[in-house]
Amino acid sequence: MVLSLGVTPVGISRPVWYTRLDGDPPLPPGVVDTGLLFQPNFEVLQALRPDLIIVTPWHAPLRPLLERIAPTFAVQLSGPGIDVYPAVRGATQLLGNKLGRAAESNALIAHANAQIAEVSHQLAGFRATGRPVYLLRLIDDRHISVFGSNSLFGGVLSQLGLANAWQGLADPQGATEAELAPLAKRPDAQVVTIGMPAGVAAQLAQSPLWNALPFVRQNRVQHIDPLPPLGDIVTSMRFVSGLSQMLQGVTSELHDDRRTRRRRSSRVAHARASRGSHHLPCLSHTVAAAARSAMAGRDPARRRRAAASAGCPLQLAAAPRDVADGRRGAVTRGCRVPASAAQSAGGAADTWRVGWCVSRNS
Repeated sequence: MVLSLGVTPVGISRPVWYTRLDGDPPLPPGVVDTGLLFQPNFEVLQALRPDLIIVTPWHAPLRPLLERIAPTFAVQLSGPGIDVYPAVRGATQLLGNKLGRAAESNALIAHANAQIAEVSHQLAGFRATGRPVYLLRLIDDRHISVFGSNSLFGGVLSQLGLANAWQGLADPQGATEAELAPLAKRPDAQVVTIGMPAGVAAQLAQSPLWNALPFVRQNRVQHIDPLPPLGDIVTSMRFVSGLSQMLQGVTSELHDDRRTRRRRSSRVAHARASRGSHHLPCLSHTVAAAARSAMAGRDPARRRRAAASAGCPLQLAAAPRDVADGRRGAVTRGCRVPASAAQSAGGAADTWRVGWCVSRNS
């Protein structure tokens, strides 16, 4: 953060971490490695004779020892009840004042505000679609880290007038690890992945679980370069720039999706009128069925048993065999798996497209 204010530190904890995780602004040569983040080398710190030591509140146990070397200033970017994005902006001003760089900190914040305003205008078309956005860091082909509204990236979304699709819990740093299945709760979402670990793209290409998700099937996944989730205001500006590049012009597919939803709603309304039943798209079950399909392999008998054991997460009552589209299917606790998919031994049926969950009116 001090680099963005034009101040070069004499030493930081593990410079290689900064270079690998962020590196912008670049770290000048000659900056000394002061040791681990929570196990600093006090002899090195003493030899550097710093004018100020900047830490976080998590360094409280070390603070008495650090105070013997130089005045120590704590900057908090995250914690319970703290939103990272405004905390980063506030910390920028605090550090600017502390380091005699108030003009630089104010100019940096003004530049960030101007960028937000410009990109917000550029994304007016996407905002009009009403799509929420998932912000993900992929871990492997089954797990992701998803950023909530209290994260640095979630705060940027809010400033741009975009909704965060993740409404679940997030840790004090604004993120949480999760499996892929909960992402199906927002089938209309746009996805932005932040960074891609080596080898994960190839794993995802072969993953029935990932490829069953609606936004993957409909090509609504965009990628931007890796960014540190607890970066500074410059990090937030790089994220804004990435979003602008990825989401501008993402509007045309909405019309196709709306037509699809209208046709689907028409079928549901017709089924309700003729049968007095409620029909809901079983999107979460699509993902669960994909996982069971993968485990069952290509053996038709095992796949049929997997279908029969796959209870619908929506827990609706048993459905009639002749559902909305008139085709017959296997009924499994309120979920209809089309017979053609249940009996298929390969190909596209590796991801079962569960059509509708049905319950009787009382």
